[in-house]
Amino acid sequence: MFPGTVWFHRPDRVRIGKTARFLGEWTALGLFAALLWWVDSWVTAVVFLALEVLLSVRRAHFVDLGRFTAGVWPVTPSASPVIFGVAFALHGEGRNAKRAGIEIILGPVVVGAFSLVPRSEWPAYKRSQAAFDARQKERRS
Repeated sequence: MFPGTVWFHRPDRVRIGKTARFLGEWTALGLFAALLWWVDSWVTAVVFLALEVLLSVRRAHFVDLGRFTAGVWPVTPSASPVIFGVAFALHGEGRNAKRAGIEIILGPVVVGAFSLVPRSEWPAYKRSQAAFDARQKERRS
């Protein structure tokens, strides 16, 4: 074999390996949760699984609820390491920016819920969003 030779795995083998690892991890987690349920209570097992899912986040996930949004995203790699923290999300930059919501830092992930725009700007935002949607619909047809 020559130096620098690159070996490519067939996609079906890689997928089977990833699927097997995923199923193996969740089987182990399920067995441990069942053990927690048997030894302590179902609440302990549910909290363990919820924290395990929460702390395994590798990319951002958001749910929009009208003017508000809630989500989970990984901490920025350049940020200083924090085990637990509470912060406010802000509308804009600087000290005079209005508070938009709250963020809770749990080790490598951030959980947050905040408003997309301030309440006073919400009607104008909805009008501009409706105009944008109308332009997009007009371009498609």
